[in-house]
Amino acid sequence: MEGVKPDHPNYKELCGVIPRMMVRVFENIEKANDEIEFIVKCSYLEIYNEKVQDLLDPNKSNLLVKEDKDKGIYIQDLTEVFIITILYKNKLN
Repeated sequence: MEGVKPDHPNYKELCGVIPRMMVRVFENIEKANDEIEFIVKCSYLEIYNEKVQDLLDPNKSNLLVKEDKDKGIYIQDLTEVFIITILYKNKLN
C-alpha cells in the first residue's frame, strides 16, 4: 500500500496509495478557507485471518470491531496519531 521508499528515483510513479492519499488530503487543506480549522488523525491497521492488528502499536493485536450509534463502526483501542505535516510531498509534485 505504501509502494517504494521516498529515496527511490521513480518514487513519484511507484509510490503507493497511502502516500498519494495523504498528499491529496493536505493539498485540499491548503486550498481551503483560512477560517476553517482542520484536525487530521491517522490509524494504521491490518486485518488478516479475521484478526485486527494495530500497525502503530505492535503490542495491540486481535482488536475488536465495534459499532456505536454515534461513532459508527470503529476498532476498539486502535492507536490514533495526529498528523501535522506530510513528508516527501515535493517528490510527488
